[in-house]
Amino acid sequence: MLSGTLTALITPFKNGNVDFEALERFVEWQIASGINGLVPCASTGEFATLSKDEQKEILKTVVRVNNGRVPVVAGASDINPYNVIDLGRQAMECGVDAVMVVAPYYVKPTQDQIHDFYTLIDDSLKCPLLLYNNPGRCAISMSVETIVKLSSRKTIIGIKEADADITRPTKFLNSINRTDFAILSGNSSSTPAFLAEGGHGTISVTSNVDPVRCVQNVNAWFDQDLKTFARLRQELIDLDEALYLEPAPATIKYALSVRGICSDEVRPPLGRFTDKHKPEINQLLSSMNLGKV
Repeated sequence: MLSGTLTALITPFKNGNVDFEALERFVEWQIASGINGLVPCASTGEFATLSKDEQKEILKTVVRVNNGRVPVVAGASDINPYNVIDLGRQAMECGVDAVMVVAPYYVKPTQDQIHDFYTLIDDSLKCPLLLYNNPGRCAISMSVETIVKLSSRKTIIGIKEADADITRPTKFLNSINRTDFAILSGNSSSTPAFLAEGGHGTISVTSNVDPVRCVQNVNAWFDQDLKTFARLRQELIDLDEALYLEPAPATIKYALSVRGICSDEVRPPLGRFTDKHKPEINQLLSSMNLGKV
């Protein structure tokens, strides 16, 4: 079962192209920092601006550098289920361990239509599939009932849950009749509360910038080292929130550029992190001793 701290990886760019050298260094650094899994080509990875060929090369690179050390879960999302199936098959051919698919965005489907969307994809791919509920980006939220119903399908291995209702992990645990269904937080700032509600870990944005603290925080909860857990929770909250000063992943990439990981380049329609908030991020990174890697 997926658990612990997985990173929703950014995609480094350089002069308009994917910076594969930076990606290799970034993946190696993440693993060396203790991260429990890698999630490339998802929202934070700017999947909507990546071509199918770029996604293929990114996944091949991540899988090769990882070399089986931690699970790799590939984002494979689109509102067209047949495009999802195509991306999912490509991802599995690249050697990933599972595929993550966000609920259909923009079209605002009914709960039955969401269920049918995932059923079609699951029946076609027949591979480990992670649901992703992100109402802030999709304009709809998958109901607990829909997720419970989908959990009866054994190849659906869990959910990345980004609904603001942090009681949902407990509701899942009360209704899902299996112990291997991973319940992972999709909101870094509420991950501590999510864990207390029974969650198994997080797919984190913040761990792009500070993987060590993020891993330690989740591990402290599972070790029931509540003093360490509380300290790290308080240390991370300002960074969790600051990374959304401007649309993600612009802030994240600027912070990583300060740390010497990659450039701050993002793809349109987003733009680079503006000068307005740079002093705030610089001061925060300095106060947290997050210098050059």
